[in-house]
Amino acid sequence: MQFAHRAYVSAQVLGMLVVLATSVGCKPEVETASQLLAGRTMGTTYSVTVVPSADWSLQELNARISSELELVNRQMSTYIDNSELSKFNQSRDTQAWFPVSADTAQVVDAALHIGQTTGGAFDVTVGPLVNLWGFGPDARPDQTPSQEQIEETRRHAGLDKLEVSLDPPALRKSDPLLQVDLSAIAKGHGVDRVAEVLRELGVEHFFVEVGGEVRVGGKRLDGKPWRVGIERPAEEQRSLLAVLELSDRAMATSGNYRNFYFVDGQRFSHTIDPRTGRPVAGDLLSATVIADNCQTADAIATSMMCLGWQEGLRLANQEGWCVLLVVAAGQDMEVKLSESFERDFPDFETIPSDAEAGGDRTDESE
Repeated sequence: MQFAHRAYVSAQVLGMLVVLATSVGCKPEVETASQLLAGRTMGTTYSVTVVPSADWSLQELNARISSELELVNRQMSTYIDNSELSKFNQSRDTQAWFPVSADTAQVVDAALHIGQTTGGAFDVTVGPLVNLWGFGPDARPDQTPSQEQIEETRRHAGLDKLEVSLDPPALRKSDPLLQVDLSAIAKGHGVDRVAEVLRELGVEHFFVEVGGEVRVGGKRLDGKPWRVGIERPAEEQRSLLAVLELSDRAMATSGNYRNFYFVDGQRFSHTIDPRTGRPVAGDLLSATVIADNCQTADAIATSMMCLGWQEGLRLANQEGWCVLLVVAAGQDMEVKLSESFERDFPDFETIPSDAEAGGDRTDESE
């Protein structure tokens, strides 16, 4: 399930460097006492660090985590032909409700809510436009799509053409060609599902990461909060912009600085604005969101990239979202913080741009 490649604002590692060490640049000592599980899912990688306990076995954890992530794939993948979502997309019925799992219905319901809150900046029906611009599985175009092509594709998209029922769980479309792609929210949902499994098994202290999206529970082995790094949005190198200490929260980052291409000297990013059908062309480089769950953080981070930093910051303050935005400022960059972020992290500081370059660091999203 290649969620990471199908998202209209992919969050694939776009800003999350997992830092488990007690200081930036050090190898984490927790690996010698804490236990790490890792693998591949949703077209990317995942890692789970847990503080050991006598109440469960590592083998049991690994089996349950793998099983849960496989279930998310079977429910919401657009790359698996017989997944729930793929079957719904293949259906041309616009009258009957299409039964799905409660999980899929809940994710679609959350996506519709965030779409409405953001004025359509978050839209899980925009996948065909992503493909049209060459950021889906199809080859990248030799020339940009015409306005006629964009409008024709947009005609079969839109949140107003999608309905969800939670009880019984089901979906319905009003356009037979409507396609739903949950890439920009399902990865975060997968992180939350793993966290739920861990808690069901009695694991209180954990660090879950899927493709750069993170959720933490409790604290590290040394009793301190987990440390999560935010990547500096630079094309030429990978380094840390900042490190946050988190307990019982989630974090997701989206950005535009790696997945793009040029046609006739013009740069096109993979962030497609559902409201225009075109790649965004603003000065917002990346958006990091802290929330109680990763599903919400994932979707809001995606939304910020479409809204741009001014509209995004205004909405974040209105909704009480904890958001950090990195904005291009000539050859440099500026950090914009929402009011909620400033309250939650009053001592926040960025790392100087030359402090991390080439340094030794832990990066579990690789």
